[in-house]
Amino acid sequence: MVDRQSAVLELAGSRERREALNADHSSMCKLGNKGPMYDGIAGKIKDMVDEALDWYDSKSDSLNSVAQNQVQLSTQ
Repeated sequence: MVDRQSAVLELAGSRERREALNADHSSMCKLGNKGPMYDGIAGKIKDMVDEALDWYDSKSDSLNSVAQNQVQLSTQ
């Protein structure tokens, strides 16, 4: 079992996800085969990447709109 102080970073807001795993430190770091723990961790990583890409896309769309408006203003 990993103690809480070693297990969490205490990041603000939703920047940290906490999951209880029935494993010791070595088992968590060395997933020897694809099993339930591997699938759970891989799924969480995929979810975080998807959220980051969605966030980036939403910001990118806003930035592109601003840039297009600036180009239109400069050509008038």
